[in-house]
Amino acid sequence: MKTTRNEAGIYTVTGHTRAGDLVQYEVERNGSGWSVTLVYGQGADLHYLYASKALAVQAIENQG
Repeated sequence: MKTTRNEAGIYTVTGHTRAGDLVQYEVERNGSGWSVTLVYGQGADLHYLYASKALAVQAIENQG
């Protein structure tokens, strides 16, 4: 996965899931956690609040 910083607290994560699907997500600092929004691809909708950016990226990688 490649993580690109867009601005303070907002990142774009692009890469392949464990199932091999190409996806792109936006990971955003949201108060007390990190939210994940699907931007491109057929990945899962991850409607959770993660404690850290690393946990959010790990959830994106591990789907499938």
